[in-house]
Amino acid sequence: MNHTLKKGEILSVAGPAFVRVKRGMVEIVGAPLKPSRVPLKIPEGKTVPFEARKPSVLSITGADARVEEIRKRTIPRKWDLLIERIARRRIRKIIVLGEMDTGKSFFATYVANKLLGRGIRPAVLDCDIGQSDIGPPGCFGVLVLKRPTPFLALQEPTAIEMVGAHSPALHFLPTVAAFSRMTKQALKSADVLIINTNGWVQGDGGRAMKRTKLEAFDPDLIVLMQRDRELEHLVVREPKRKIVRMVVSRKASFTPPDERKLLREEISRRYMKNARTITIRGFFTARAYYGTGQVSQPPVPVPGLLHAERLSGWEGWLLVTKKPIRNPARLSERLKSRIMNIVAGSERNVMVGLLDARDRCLGIGSLQSLDYARRIARIVTPVRNKKAICTIQFSSLRLDPKGYEAGFVTPGSF
Repeated sequence: MNHTLKKGEILSVAGPAFVRVKRGMVEIVGAPLKPSRVPLKIPEGKTVPFEARKPSVLSITGADARVEEIRKRTIPRKWDLLIERIARRRIRKIIVLGEMDTGKSFFATYVANKLLGRGIRPAVLDCDIGQSDIGPPGCFGVLVLKRPTPFLALQEPTAIEMVGAHSPALHFLPTVAAFSRMTKQALKSADVLIINTNGWVQGDGGRAMKRTKLEAFDPDLIVLMQRDRELEHLVVREPKRKIVRMVVSRKASFTPPDERKLLREEISRRYMKNARTITIRGFFTARAYYGTGQVSQPPVPVPGLLHAERLSGWEGWLLVTKKPIRNPARLSERLKSRIMNIVAGSERNVMVGLLDARDRCLGIGSLQSLDYARRIARIVTPVRNKKAICTIQFSSLRLDPKGYEAGFVTPGSF
């Protein structure tokens, strides 16, 4: 259906929908959108405003698309004043805090697009591993913008780091390490870095994680996206000049867990679309016991044993078997040592990070099989340069070759 807009008029479009500019020019999340034969896809769960910068005609299709005329601009004037301040003072480091569904991603995208329009090269670091806009879920992603975009997910990430979970709760140290590396890398490539965080802001873990990020990053600006005062405990000791408070839009709506899963899988499927199966031999391992011990034969027989490693100190033995060890307590007693049992085949669909010789993440993949004794792995991944892969980094997620979520892995299982 065609929609005609006068200059300044605004349409709100809720996905799933396809929008094509047939005539004129509109702005969406700070990015100009001109006539094109290729429609812009609005994913399910996303609602965005289209503001006519010129008299325009939009074609909007989709059986479940919802279109609403808006009388006044939904983006607060305060956002544009902040962008002017950032540009004028050449502010470099910005962090955005807020609970879930408070518009942090929309805000970060809008600010980045507007700064790019002013000739300032922005980067966005997405730390929301459960609802990532940059790179696949379970990863931190950095995007240095070279052209405006309504959705950060539409552009290829500049760099990613695999955390390996949808929540940092059981992955605190990998999260902090990835945060430190990626902030340093992004600041080398951009004039300004905008950090979009996840919604974990309360409780022991939420407080500790956000305070750690604030102390490690030492931002020039801390943007609080809050409905009331739910973030004030995080900035009690911060200088007032650093803090900018933004009121969350009333249109910001809660995204149910099942819808979040669909959004994650859409991004994962797009990432894995051109994946192929590769075979890697003689690799190192990271975030795993396997591959870190001394290959050895246990002093007592182990039924169905395929591979064994003597681990460090009190860690004992790592035993890879065809089937689960029937009586692990008895075997541990006979070995006079702790044992860790991996059942061959349990590695199927584990999401892995593929690292180069400098521990840079080249991409992720779905582990399909592992010959533990000969150290040969078959992985489905879009990473093309398999010769550059030196290390396989294990995660706590399972992802099938097409990008669908396939369960979880208890940390320390491998």
